[in-house]
Amino acid sequence: MGQDNVYRLKGIIVHEGISEAGHYFSIVRINDRWFKFNDSQIIELSTEDVVALSFGEQTLRCNRNAYLLIYEKVKSSFE
Repeated sequence: MGQDNVYRLKGIIVHEGISEAGHYFSIVRINDRWFKFNDSQIIELSTEDVVALSFGEQTLRCNRNAYLLIYEKVKSSFE
């Protein structure tokens, strides 16, 4: 049986800080638009912003990386 399932990235939980302390925020896709949810602030992001915020900023005082990726199944091999 083939593996024809298709998944789409729906959300990202991002950790910024160091291993001993830090902060989490969420990035969520809603109707093919990306939004950053950070405490009481919600802002729209471009795809480039999503990549920049999620995958590996490192400085001497702070690291920022995707902590959890959330996918939704958009096509099943049984359909």
